[in-house]
Amino acid sequence: MSLSQSKLSWDKGDNDALSRTLQEIRSEMTTMSTNMLAMKTEMTGVNQNIDKLNDKLDSKIDMLQTENKQLKSRVVSLENQVDKIEAGSRKNNLLFMGVDDKPSDVNNVFEDISNKSSNQKESWEECEMKIRLFLESVLELGKEFAENVQIEHVQRVRGTERKRPIIVRFLSYRDRNLVLKTAKNILKQSQTYRVNEDFTPSVRAARKNLSPFLLRARENGSKVSMRQDKLLIDSKLYTFDAETQDLQEVTRK
Repeated sequence: MSLSQSKLSWDKGDNDALSRTLQEIRSEMTTMSTNMLAMKTEMTGVNQNIDKLNDKLDSKIDMLQTENKQLKSRVVSLENQVDKIEAGSRKNNLLFMGVDDKPSDVNNVFEDISNKSSNQKESWEECEMKIRLFLESVLELGKEFAENVQIEHVQRVRGTERKRPIIVRFLSYRDRNLVLKTAKNILKQSQTYRVNEDFTPSVRAARKNLSPFLLRARENGSKVSMRQDKLLIDSKLYTFDAETQDLQEVTRK
């Protein structure tokens, strides 16, 4: 075989080998492309499933948030109803503060029980007697009124301090208002005694938050007064907003 024929034969064999190698590479690339396409399709499906799950999750979260708001609204509504019921039960009550637990209070008018030991517990009869004598001697409502006014219940507020407040429930709302009005006039300058309405805990908390605004309004010369858990400033009614820590005007219907 001549050299030219040998070279031709070698070139042809080499080309065949290269062709097969290229064919194998193309085949592998096609397989890889197919696999990549399959993976891409699979990933697209996975992403779609994730999107669907996210949509379901978002929908579920929205539903739970809506239910939570509804439950909170119901709770607030129930709390308001309970507060109204409790306020109604306290309607005829007044809170007497400054009346000593000892049997020698109110200008030494408790002579009939002064011989009792100071560490002996005060009975409700003694407590009621103190209130009647308080009405007569301190509020100057007269002996006849003090003896005949109908008192449904008297009770000391629980505590360990002296001069614990006394809750008094009058049978008549008119008598209750007369006592409160008289106390506001007579005890205006008193440093010893006070007579207040028996507010519910929520109303007391609201009034405590409103007090700084009341003082500020008075300093500014505004006409201001407290109405239960609301503040009346120059004919406008306000409540305390816990979120903003500020007053919020009440829209009157």
